Amino acid sequence: GVSKFSTSHDLLWVETMLSSVVSFLKFSPDLLLAVPDALTRLTALLEKVFPLISSGGRFEREGNDPVGSARLSSTRSSVMEAYSWLPPGSFPLSADRIFSFAAAQIQDLSGSDVLCSILDSLVSREDKLIEAHSIERAVGPGQVG
Repeated sequence: GVSKFSTSHDLLWVETMLSSVVSFLKFSPDLLLAVPDALTRLTALLEKVFPLISSGGRFEREGNDPVGSARLSSTRSSVMEAYSWLPPGSFPLSADRIFSFAAAQIQDLSGSDVLCSILDSLVSREDKLIEAHSIERAVGPGQVG
């Protein structure tokens, strides 16, 4: 339905709800499969929230306000983390969209010199393309890419 609240108010509630979802997935993952229909409902919830936080979504304008920008960033991170806690193959219809969104977020924030604390654990040493730098930022041979 259509909300009667401001977008900043709705974003606050979505951010709070997603924090709870991430906590549930992180600390009680066995309940996800033990409770009937929990995985289906949670996946449906994430798929409804995702367009709201994506580029062109309802909350995009919140990025212009410092508080709204922080909330939007937190909400986007929570969505990506929630998806990462779901069992493999549980969201086949949106997997490509989520991957593209996550990659764009990481590239955007890395370009703004925001460090991602989990990148090192996600990429094997042999595949660390993240070490490639622009010509201006390279400090050693083999870093330009």
